[in-house]
Amino acid sequence: MANIIRKRKLFYITIAILIILAISSKYILSTFSQLTPVKSITITSNNVSYANHDKGSWKIDKSAKWTSPGKARITFDVDTIAKEASKHKDIIMILDVSSSMDGDKIARVKADSIELINSVLEDSNNKIALVTFATISSIVSSFTSDKNELISQISSIQTAERTNYYRALRNAETILNNYNKENNRDCIVLFLTDGYPNEETPNEVGEYKYLKDTYPFITVNGIQYEMGDTVLNPIKKVSDYYFIANMNTLNNVLFNASTSVESYDNFTITDYIDANYFNIDSVDNIETSVGEVSLEGNKVTWNIDSFRSGNKATMTIDVSLKDEYLNIGGTYPTNTKTDIKSKNKDEIEDVTTTDTPVLANKYVVMYEGNAPTSCTVSNVPDNETRSVFETVKISEDIPECSGYVFKQWEIVTDNVTKVNDNYFTMPESDVTIRAIWSKLALTKSIDGKIAQSQTLYDMMASQAVMDNVASEHVISENGIDFWYDGQDFDNNGKGVYERANTKDNDFPTYYYRGNIDNNNVKFAGFCWKILATTNTGGVKIIYNGLPVDDKCNNTGTASQIATAKFNSGNSPAYVGYMYGTPFPLKNDTIGAYYW
Repeated sequence: MANIIRKRKLFYITIAILIILAISSKYILSTFSQLTPVKSITITSNNVSYANHDKGSWKIDKSAKWTSPGKARITFDVDTIAKEASKHKDIIMILDVSSSMDGDKIARVKADSIELINSVLEDSNNKIALVTFATISSIVSSFTSDKNELISQISSIQTAERTNYYRALRNAETILNNYNKENNRDCIVLFLTDGYPNEETPNEVGEYKYLKDTYPFITVNGIQYEMGDTVLNPIKKVSDYYFIANMNTLNNVLFNASTSVESYDNFTITDYIDANYFNIDSVDNIETSVGEVSLEGNKVTWNIDSFRSGNKATMTIDVSLKDEYLNIGGTYPTNTKTDIKSKNKDEIEDVTTTDTPVLANKYVVMYEGNAPTSCTVSNVPDNETRSVFETVKISEDIPECSGYVFKQWEIVTDNVTKVNDNYFTMPESDVTIRAIWSKLALTKSIDGKIAQSQTLYDMMASQAVMDNVASEHVISENGIDFWYDGQDFDNNGKGVYERANTKDNDFPTYYYRGNIDNNNVKFAGFCWKILATTNTGGVKIIYNGLPVDDKCNNTGTASQIATAKFNSGNSPAYVGYMYGTPFPLKNDTIGAYYW
């Protein structure tokens, strides 16, 4: 009896375990099946609203993408809203007027500086001082609220000679010697230059340190102007914060750099890589624009020390998909959770999210028959599943559609990289490839048989290939180079082509190009060369002599309508094109444009 009871207990336990496993499996499969690719997610501060542009608020865009087969990059883009430190401000504007600033560069600086002066001095409690520098430096104006005087001085600036950071900073020191710092006022040194220091260097580094030690209340904002997209060391060495500007962005940069803002007491992002799917080899696989980063297992910690509100920062993390998931197809979350902690005065943020980008490593190539009116397309290739970064060959299958000629397969998905006319690199998205057709005219004979009856236009359309891609006699991936100074038709166009910029017209333009002999036609007992079509569906032809053995492929004098001059004159006035005083013709070369 006891044995029977034990067996029953074992039976019930087994059934319970199977039920639990079934429920768990169903949940896991259901969860996995619901996972869809997510390119990016957004995390924002909770206590102050970034959407409402609250001062000191922040937003983090976290995205992921494949960079090569099995390799991915996770990117954090941090953006913050500036929180001004004080109500009023005093600005020392230091402007580079060396010879390299001549022309449009100094003109833009003058115009944008005047706009800044007008804006800042709308509040009469604010003041601006002006210093210029080249080989030597001048104090153009000490602190003043007189905007008219400052604008007059700015307008009269002239450029000359070399670049001396040291003398410029010494004049800032002279102004500060007579400056009394008041509460609730910021003092900003705005230092703008377009070149390396090449006079009395490196004395400027010591002078900058002296200014910061003697006048710790100042903020030195360096502006690198028209010198590329990477801040150069000479600017970094004399600035607390640095900005990059060109002639298009200078106005905004000047306004941003003329504002003293609070820095976060701390700003830390901790991210946990999803170790179920991804590996991260070392801290060397992490790059940041500012701050310091550490790696412990799958935990990435990014500390942004003294992060200035209103600034931006970026971190990238390179990870590898685990070997067991390569080439099998699936969707993979890049992270398990992200923690963000920040403190700005009394405003403390502590945000945690499990939202994460999700990567898929296979997508679908879909073929569309693109059926014309009153036509059913057959022989359309089946859809294919391909890996990201895989080189994909476009199907060679030729679809069929009664009354139409198939011209080509055309990729209609945006941002697909073509290897050549027949291959492309699989992107992180599905790809749609659409059939392109050309209509044929049909006639019926007395016995009821259907035959194709093509016009010259239809014939050219059915044979043409696009002229903006590589093809049999075009080696460039960008298509025919019309400005190539030569006649290499075997590699730069030989045959009949469709002008790419007319493909959506009612009557696309087709033309023959190169050293060819298949563009002849007999009409009214004469030979004619087909040149190109018109935008109304017509065809341009040119006389090409008389048929020889019922064939037309004449060259030289045999292709001419006559060999004698129409008249002895050498002016269009003699042949009826115009009235007026005859004048000799002049031949000019207007460009090597071969059709």
